[in-house]
Amino acid sequence: MKRNGRNFGAGILLAAGIVCVAFGLLRLIPVRDVLEYVIPMPQGTEAGEHTRELYAAVDQVRDGMSDAASALSMAGVTEKLSLLVGDESVSTMVYAVGEQWFDVYPAQIEQGRTLMESELLSGAKLAIIDESLAFKLYGEMLPENATVELAGEEYRVVGTARFAHSVGARSDHCVWVPLLSLMRQEESAAVLGSLSPDVLMLSALPVKDSGARGLFESAARTQWQDGGSMYSLGKEAMRGTIILRAAIFLLGMGALFRLIPKMNGVTQRRMRSYRALLKERYFPGTVPALLRSIAVCILGYGALLMLAYGLLHFTFEPLYTFTEWVPDNITSWTSLKKVFWNLIDEHAKLVSCGSVAMREIEFYSGCVRWGAFTTLIGIVLFRWRGKRES
Repeated sequence: MKRNGRNFGAGILLAAGIVCVAFGLLRLIPVRDVLEYVIPMPQGTEAGEHTRELYAAVDQVRDGMSDAASALSMAGVTEKLSLLVGDESVSTMVYAVGEQWFDVYPAQIEQGRTLMESELLSGAKLAIIDESLAFKLYGEMLPENATVELAGEEYRVVGTARFAHSVGARSDHCVWVPLLSLMRQEESAAVLGSLSPDVLMLSALPVKDSGARGLFESAARTQWQDGGSMYSLGKEAMRGTIILRAAIFLLGMGALFRLIPKMNGVTQRRMRSYRALLKERYFPGTVPALLRSIAVCILGYGALLMLAYGLLHFTFEPLYTFTEWVPDNITSWTSLKKVFWNLIDEHAKLVSCGSVAMREIEFYSGCVRWGAFTTLIGIVLFRWRGKRES
């Protein structure tokens, strides 16, 4: 009974770890490889003009990345804002987006339509709201003349889109409006209205194997604005699975070292059986048994070799993505130290900006990390207690 009680505790840890890992992976695996560059929203009276300049600079970045990115867009993100419909007020997140935004982040339209590129370019006072917000405000059907008020400005609702409240968002609801609709002209200068985003974000959908990451970061810092935070969502999602890859590698190599002696035993038994058969029959009569033994050995050792290759490839695959981890000369202490300090410097920034997608990845990566640790602890407890009781 005592043993069952001990195994029960280890089993709880093991099950909890596996569930936690699965929960994180279900959200990390589908992450699209979108590049994001985020800067704090400029403050003061010149915020509108500066935002207009950044908006104009997007075309230069887009032209420079024409072969490396299939779509590129700018947006302002407001974490929490009160949306008014009559006397009812609802807290919502607002994306003020530029052209090509819905190419980078496709929206699943439930009713009505999306914002057209011409409307994004003209800064029309139009909006898309999420379907749960639309149901809360209007019921099942969206009225043709539906309007909402954001920071004192009235927007006509042209459609509803699917939106799920995630761990990266502070609001239950979301609204999308044209970025240029936030600005108005006063004395030949662009002035930002009452709806002021918290951050400005440049996003790109990279072309595979085009070197888009480095090109995008360089273009964003030099042609758009320096001092921002750069994220590659696909790369960050992979970073979240590294501890799991290491754990699978350790467990897989442990299993491999157990399987090799067993396969050697199978080979030795086959050889002894064949030698015994040779004493009873002439060689031609033993050929079928010899071929079967050779086939078993080839398949067995081949499977072990494929397992070893698969483990090594799975474990070290991130090195193709995280090239900054690889020193120029692995035998040089100076080169190793340079890589170390470059990595430390990257994570030592005092000021950084985040995005909703990045906050989600950080949360689910934490689930995978803690789940992997918990699973390994459960496995160790099972084995340790089993050895003590044996």
